[in-house]
Amino acid sequence: MERRHRQGRDSAPRPHPLVSAILGVSGSPRREGNTDLLVLEALRALAERTDARTEFLRVAELRIEPCRGCRACMKLGHCAIQDDDFEALMARLRAADLFVLGAPGVYGAGAAIVGGKLLLQVLGRVEGAKARIGLGK
Repeated sequence: MERRHRQGRDSAPRPHPLVSAILGVSGSPRREGNTDLLVLEALRALAERTDARTEFLRVAELRIEPCRGCRACMKLGHCAIQDDDFEALMARLRAADLFVLGAPGVYGAGAAIVGGKLLLQVLGRVEGAKARIGLGK
């Protein structure tokens, strides 16, 4: 009778065939706050289990304008707003196989306020560029 051994916590990580790059995004305005720590812990645990490369970024440190709703991205294939960090964020999103998104709950609110903008509003610009990062992500 063949016995199968389950991978224990101390075993070496096995590369995951579908996950080689994981991007962690914190929407908290507080550096090293709970949201940052939890996203970083999730990245550590995922890297340990998948042997994937991880990257962490804080939306509060990026200069991203909110979507204007102009729909120019549908014609141009990229966002019409070019003087911010959005395209660099999109490049990181495209390079990632998996995302870990963290946003603090502030006074019962479900979304983080980042530089005067809602994290979900910032990520709403992704909706216009969805075709550029792939619908399957």
